[in-house]
Amino acid sequence: MKLTPEDLGKYRLVKVTYDHSIKELAIIEESMPPADRKLLQTNQSQINLRIRRRNLLVDWIWAIQDDISAYEVCLKTNEVRHKIVDHTTTYYRNPEKLAALRNEVDDFITNNADTDFILDRIGLIGIENISKLEKEILEKESKV
Repeated sequence: MKLTPEDLGKYRLVKVTYDHSIKELAIIEESMPPADRKLLQTNQSQINLRIRRRNLLVDWIWAIQDDISAYEVCLKTNEVRHKIVDHTTTYYRNPEKLAALRNEVDDFITNNADTDFILDRIGLIGIENISKLEKEILEKESKV
């Protein structure tokens, strides 16, 4: 299934920070029903990265808003203490400020965006709201 300009607008880049040690989180995940464990795993509509530093765990997720909402409901249902921060605007406006998942999201957009796709996005959200990457793609295509 080909991504549409409307579909891209549904994607969000979020950072999930857990307020548990890695061991505590592993115990919680083991006690979850299988359906919840499966929900927390990567599905086809998302790109994610789990970062472990010392005893802290952070997930970066690029997915549609519905998947992120279901993920958050699952965490709340299983009493996982967490904080979710949406970094989508940062990615679109200042991608250089993000290290996690930037290349993967760039690849995702590049593989789905051609000139017509980006022009359709401009029609939907305006040129000031497309990503720097989309602007670079347009600029590159205009020079060909």
